[in-house]
Amino acid sequence: MKFRFIFGMVFLAAVCGGCGRYPAAHEVRPKLFPSSGSPCVLRDQTGFQLVLTACPRRIVSLAPSNTEIVYDLGAQDRIVAVTTADDYPPSVKRKPKVGPMMNASIENILAYHPDLVLAFGGLNDREIRQLRYLHVPTLVVDPHNLSEVYASILLIGRAVGEKEKASLLVQTMKRRLLQIERIVAHAKRRPKVLMIYQLNPIYTTGSNSFIDDAIEYAGGRNAALALSADDTLSPEEVVLAQPDVIACSPDLVPYVVRMPGWKESVPAVRYRRFFPDDSPQGTLVRPTPRLVDGIKNLAHFLHPELFTKETKHVHTALKG
Repeated sequence: MKFRFIFGMVFLAAVCGGCGRYPAAHEVRPKLFPSSGSPCVLRDQTGFQLVLTACPRRIVSLAPSNTEIVYDLGAQDRIVAVTTADDYPPSVKRKPKVGPMMNASIENILAYHPDLVLAFGGLNDREIRQLRYLHVPTLVVDPHNLSEVYASILLIGRAVGEKEKASLLVQTMKRRLLQIERIVAHAKRRPKVLMIYQLNPIYTTGSNSFIDDAIEYAGGRNAALALSADDTLSPEEVVLAQPDVIACSPDLVPYVVRMPGWKESVPAVRYRRFFPDDSPQGTLVRPTPRLVDGIKNLAHFLHPELFTKETKHVHTALKG
């Protein structure tokens, strides 16, 4: 799937991944930097096999979601550089920068002597190819659906030597989602939700995506499923989709309501049913443990009647 990744721009774009974009999978041993200890053999989400002979001490992260996961694992002190798009947690803004997320400088990356580079498939393809050519240890995550989000967290956890913490993060996510699922199971209807990242062209998110999974967990239906083959829609297809709710960044709402014919023909626009991911760091659309917060917020928006005093004890559990 393709969408604009939202690190600092509110919404994130997941892009189609595949092993064919990169060199053939093979074993890579760090050649530029000294290491010792028992090897850790990893196969990343592009099928590439990486061998780390020591726990990484100098990590460069090329995607804000990867950075956030490393922070969640308590290994943030080992991050030596990030991109200009990194914005969460706020303290990450003080980290040195290697350049923009989708055009980081290889020279800048090498200057920090990383023993591990964390990249994101589709967003960092150019950097991935060059870094692997130079035998710089590079691990790529490329999560599409929610199961792959879990897998990416576990993969990064193994790479940074925090396997147990990663497992706990995933278990907590699953437990919190189960609580949300139990609440929304009582919903009388499941509103159609359309995710819109931009309007020219209209980018959305279709099937086999963690956004699609998020909408389902929140008690909705993805309005784009039957229409979007490449994650883009025409204005006419949006009318055909008849979304009850449009999820988009707050600054996009004024432009959405001015789309010709939508005010009369699109229920979400007619009744001003816009779900804003109110976090500047794109809680709902970033593949990190905070994704559960975004799902919970969307569930509250879609089914406020289910989140009442009667479920107060459940809300307490959700905070876990």
